[in-house]
Amino acid sequence: MGFVTVISLLPLVLARIEPFAKGDPEALAKLRIGDIFISGQLALYALSSLATIFLFCLNTDLPKVVRFPFGAAVVVTLIFISFVLGADPLLTHASTTFIGPLTGWIFVGSQFALLALYAMSVAKITDGPTIASEDAKSLTRKLQDKLKKEHGNG
Repeated sequence: MGFVTVISLLPLVLARIEPFAKGDPEALAKLRIGDIFISGQLALYALSSLATIFLFCLNTDLPKVVRFPFGAAVVVTLIFISFVLGADPLLTHASTTFIGPLTGWIFVGSQFALLALYAMSVAKITDGPTIASEDAKSLTRKLQDKLKKEHGNG
């Protein structure tokens, strides 16, 4: 997941570094890495992460108590980003004091949410308690022995 995130952010970073790479002497003075991430462009990257979270919630067998809050948060966040992109589709006038950092935090939060969902699915968190296979076999044997004793077969 982290590798895909880094690779997907490369075009955003490389677009800002391009003038410096072409030899523009003033490009280094203008280059501020922080501007890359507070320009509001991460809203577009957050959309793909949020869609991934939504599909992950639909396609895994995580308990509803986990899926519902994640799904609701995704829907609310998607509505917010839709309003931001609807107001300024090119994000040329995005506020670097509010909208830009907020979309950056949304992107980072969506990455952590995706990581948490993945960890929960690997840990096999389910709706109810589970019994390990050895415990289940032991419990089955005990029940069979008890039934045999009750019916006079043991």
